[in-house]
Amino acid sequence: MDWHDVTPDAITDMQELLPAPRLAPYHQATGGDLTDALTLYTLNVQISAAFYESLHYFEVGLRNRWTSS
Repeated sequence: MDWHDVTPDAITDMQELLPAPRLAPYHQATGGDLTDALTLYTLNVQISAAFYESLHYFEVGLRNRWTSS
């Protein structure tokens, strides 16, 4: 998601939803630009989500091996 395409109210809502310490690394990486920080944060969420499915299957397989041993 590109936060440059959303309303200023949505950006304000997201800033209120996410604590400042959580956004701080993204804010710093983007030179203090909140819109770019939210875009980078969203990209990180999408990357994490991409790994989640594989992690799920690995965890289920590991548990099955553990309990069948």
